[in-house]
Amino acid sequence: MWTTRLLSKRTVRASALSTATVATAAASAPSAPTTPFSDNSRASIAAVSELADCLDFMFEKINYEDEPGDLLQLHLGRLSEEAAKYGNSRFIASDGQDWSCDSDTAHLVYAACQCSCLVYGPLAKSDPDLVPVISRAPSVTGTTKAVSIWTLPSRKALIVSVRGTASATDHMVNMNADAVDAGSVLGLSSSLNAHKGFLHCAQALLPYLKQQIERQLELNPDMEQVIFTGHSAGGSVSSLIFLHFAHDTRSKALLSRQTLSLATFGAAPAVAQNVTDVTKALPNVGWMLSFVNEFDMVPRADQPYIRSIIDLYRARYGLPCRSAMPGDGAFDATGKTVALTAPHWTLPPPCYQLVGDIILSRKTTRVPTADDGASEMTAVSSRQMLFHKVCPDDFYDLVFCDIGVHKRRTYLERVEHLYKGRSLDAEASSDSDTLYTMGSRATTQVEGVNDALKVV
Repeated sequence: MWTTRLLSKRTVRASALSTATVATAAASAPSAPTTPFSDNSRASIAAVSELADCLDFMFEKINYEDEPGDLLQLHLGRLSEEAAKYGNSRFIASDGQDWSCDSDTAHLVYAACQCSCLVYGPLAKSDPDLVPVISRAPSVTGTTKAVSIWTLPSRKALIVSVRGTASATDHMVNMNADAVDAGSVLGLSSSLNAHKGFLHCAQALLPYLKQQIERQLELNPDMEQVIFTGHSAGGSVSSLIFLHFAHDTRSKALLSRQTLSLATFGAAPAVAQNVTDVTKALPNVGWMLSFVNEFDMVPRADQPYIRSIIDLYRARYGLPCRSAMPGDGAFDATGKTVALTAPHWTLPPPCYQLVGDIILSRKTTRVPTADDGASEMTAVSSRQMLFHKVCPDDFYDLVFCDIGVHKRRTYLERVEHLYKGRSLDAEASSDSDTLYTMGSRATTQVEGVNDALKVV
């Protein structure tokens, strides 16, 4: 960013430290009566303070003559390079199972993905069968997200889409990650902790959505399905809204004749327990799908994960860890960085999980290069788009550090491929993955892999 070039390293560093100091003082000040907005504000202040403290070393590494102006992109690139040293920085096909769906489901998922983009604004092209019903703007404070409702008459479906992050106040919602019991809000018979910021947003939207969905079903009594969708944080909030309509007794009565389904794209984790199987067993629930592009950081981004990734990046500069769990193998007893003997970055257990079956997409086919079942390389002759169903335990062991593949456009292109059943030209696509050879997961990464991993 050009403004940072006008400041000396000392000024930038001092400014960051001053911000962290003020933030810490504000966060610890006597609390006034809380509102969702004040909660979000305090949480974001605390998060910024922690990040500034852990990443203070970055300001010592600035080279204004040689490094690009976009410092965020620069450091994300370096983070990806560091992550590429570990075998769990990419998905191994044997860790999941191939996934596909019938043409009707593919059409509905593609329509849902379009709606998850349309809630932000118009697309260059969209399904002409999609009919906009209603759209509501977000609140100024960000505590009520933008939402739109669409119908897909050919499939007798009503699609409810919640917008994700599009403003500074949305980021404040994302950073309000304290755990709060969502059991009563979601209509559950037991307690379930959820991401506080996302739950606030879901609560704010529920009365409005109940009214609008009931109205649309009265106007369109032939509707057979109601699908909840969203991208990024919008998918997280949609997941909570979906759980409410699936479990809450009064809301289930409203949708007693419709099948409820969920399709999220790059959603952030939102609930403390895996509720997918118990929810799928309900008689009024259809499919629950959480699409994740390989390398996308956002679906992994709860607080323990972010802290661990910061430690991973600090290791690049020989700095001590701040929060790595004992036994990570990355640091000695004094907290100093030591050489790793195994190419695996041990992650802490997640505090939040995704809602729905995790469907991971990747753009290249990889084939074994050895008999150990661990070594793989990309097959240059095949550039299919592949989808895999990944069990939660395997997914939460992956180190994903890219935000380029988190783009709405990228998810839309990949889901369009699922719908149309055709290959995308990897070279022409804006998010094409660089082909690479991956060494054995039991040994260190082959020399030069850092240069082979492309940051989108």
